[in-house]
Amino acid sequence: MSNTLIYESYVACLNLFTKLAGSIGTAATKFPTQNPLEDVLEELDRYKLWAGNTGAANTGDNWKISLDYRLQEAEFLKNQVIRLLQSMTRSVGYPFRRHSFQANLDRLLIKSSLGVSPLRVYSGN
Repeated sequence: MSNTLIYESYVACLNLFTKLAGSIGTAATKFPTQNPLEDVLEELDRYKLWAGNTGAANTGDNWKISLDYRLQEAEFLKNQVIRLLQSMTRSVGYPFRRHSFQANLDRLLIKSSLGVSPLRVYSGN
């Protein structure tokens, strides 16, 4: 992981955040009562603010103020930041995984084949 830059992990997460906001914006026209776009945009703004303040978003000409530069002698801390960014990238990218829907469907089918009802019906009592 020592060859990975914090900046690269930041950009990967930023790209998925932007993709998520765009997807929600598109879906908002179809489902106007279920629109978390405002929440996602707020979290995206917080993420960009954090990255700007810590230096995670800096590279190239701004190398000396980047988090990569400041943590170059603290490999453990640099790796921790990268792991956290990668974890966040996985979380933000979860809706785009093709297999996630299929995996959930498979789990429901397995439960129903074992005689366990995957759905609970509200009886009203």
